[in-house]
Amino acid sequence: MRVHGDYKIKRRLDCNGQFTKYSDQSCRNFLKEDFFNICGYCGKPMELLKARAQVDHFIPQKFAPDKENEYSNLVYSCQKCNRGKWHYWPTQSIEQSYNDSEGFVDPATDEFDFHLERLDNGEIVGTTEVGKYMVTKMKLDIRPISIIWKVGVLNKKLKTMETIIENKPDDPSSLELYQGYMEATKQLRHSLNLLYEQNESI
Repeated sequence: MRVHGDYKIKRRLDCNGQFTKYSDQSCRNFLKEDFFNICGYCGKPMELLKARAQVDHFIPQKFAPDKENEYSNLVYSCQKCNRGKWHYWPTQSIEQSYNDSEGFVDPATDEFDFHLERLDNGEIVGTTEVGKYMVTKMKLDIRPISIIWKVGVLNKKLKTMETIIENKPDDPSSLELYQGYMEATKQLRHSLNLLYEQNESI
């Protein structure tokens, strides 16, 4: 399956002149919306974490200082992926983001899905040499990626259950649903604690 699940990330094209720097709140808001508040690289739901999402420069500023505030070069990212990718840019060229075996693929392009995929258990694997390079650099193979994915799926189910309970509070079946909701909430908290212990979300 896709790393981003059902979310199809696309950057908007109409935000030129609407922010001065990539660090402006308006720019962060655009990215948060366009990336569905998930990390562009690992798909981590940022709403579940203590750490604030970061803004990654797809082509590092070292190689493309003129693209520092260019929206098309910005990626909504978790701290772990941003730090893993950091200033690495194997091709040394702003025209080419990867070669036959190394480099990075923009997560806001269809091409991203060709190099990386998510297994049924939530793990992310590279399906090409470039994808494997990305997995290694961002440590997607040794981080608790599968737990993060399961936490995200569980959180979506909780939101659905919550809506049903709120809309039908007097329905007899709501009591059973509420009990399931409380149990799922405990599981969610437990999973989040595991992530915090591994510094994944700090």
